[in-house]
Amino acid sequence: MREEDMAKTVVRWLKMKEWEVYQEVSLYGKCCDIVAVKGDTIWAIECKVNLGVHVLEQAYYWKTLAHLISVAVLKPKKGRSAFLSMVMKDYGIGCLDVGSSYINHCMDSLLKYAVRETQGEKNPSIKPDLKRVLREEHKTWAAAGNANGKRFTPFQATAEKVKDLVKARSPISMKEMLEDLDHHYASKASARQSLRKLIESGVIDGVRLKQEGKALILEAC
Repeated sequence: MREEDMAKTVVRWLKMKEWEVYQEVSLYGKCCDIVAVKGDTIWAIECKVNLGVHVLEQAYYWKTLAHLISVAVLKPKKGRSAFLSMVMKDYGIGCLDVGSSYINHCMDSLLKYAVRETQGEKNPSIKPDLKRVLREEHKTWAAAGNANGKRFTPFQATAEKVKDLVKARSPISMKEMLEDLDHHYASKASARQSLRKLIESGVIDGVRLKQEGKALILEAC
């Protein structure tokens, strides 16, 4: 079972339990697979097919930023390492075991059997930084645990809007495009300068730029 498929099970399980789910959330150079919110409670979950020290370390990073921290892994076939269980207990890390019922049947009616939760220690006081970066786009932009490293960033949102605008109105001048573009840059001038370089270098694909007199023209390609 792929990590992304396992994470989808966890996401659906959380939604059934009325958690608001955000996926692939970046903060301070780290990325959390799943951040779930219910009321004032923030829950950070790191997903990995097999339990190991690395994923436990990933989960522990969010200790001061989330009330609950957990790992989501496939249910072990032959029991769990006593050492890893001790580490989870000592560091307050919960565990979501994804069982075989989902793997064999993939039916919503069986989803309640798919995830077994072992609760971790709840942190009464956390820093607000993780909650502050959550955006609506995190809910659908990228699937938790995806193998492509896809995740939402303000730049990616701007790049997608550029491509959509150019595709819908090609050819369009840079000036006209910027008039209608909701971007993350501090000003139109900085957006123009940065986007021109990114389009010319191919970072924003599907768009080409050409000079017509003093005007910059964008075309879909």
